[in-house]
Amino acid sequence: MKDRKFLKYHKEDFFVEYNKLEVFLNNLSILSDYEEEQLSKYYFVPNSNPNLFFNSFIVRCFSFIERYLFDLSDFLLDNRDIKLKTERDFTGSSFEKLKKCLSSIMHIVIDENLWKEIDFIRIIRNTIIHKESEINEGEQKRLEDYINQHYIMNGWSDFLITNKNYCKYVLSVISDFIIHLYNVIEDRNWRKKYLWA
Repeated sequence: MKDRKFLKYHKEDFFVEYNKLEVFLNNLSILSDYEEEQLSKYYFVPNSNPNLFFNSFIVRCFSFIERYLFDLSDFLLDNRDIKLKTERDFTGSSFEKLKKCLSSIMHIVIDENLWKEIDFIRIIRNTIIHKESEINEGEQKRLEDYINQHYIMNGWSDFLITNKNYCKYVLSVISDFIIHLYNVIEDRNWRKKYLWA
């Protein structure tokens, strides 16, 4: 019963935090519109500087989904009393290890298209944080394809500039992914077989 309460609380907590992110994005949009208006009024160069408002939002969104998924994974593993030595059990980045843990150990069938989108959000986040939004040659083609595919980001010179539409897209991907996970976790047969086995 305690486990069921935790999962219910965890899901509710996700949507409370998600709603806060939606409000935060609306506020950022207002600030961004004002900034754009001021730039065009005084410098006559709209869209010429990377939009720090939306870049910071992408970083916040990825941190949110990453923390949420690690917490959920820890709960599921603890519930089954499974101890992992992650360095030995799996290879790859910590995010890839998380995916392998959920799919291999907990038998959660992960929607590959949604995971691919979450992984691109991770790449965009890493470009913003670790490379100060500068796109290096090795990732340029991969990011260009992603940018062109979604028509939701603007590249300016060799820098990544996110926008309001991309931020909305990121929120929708995060929501879709969590709903997908909970559709599996809340399935009675999956719970019997894997959660309380």
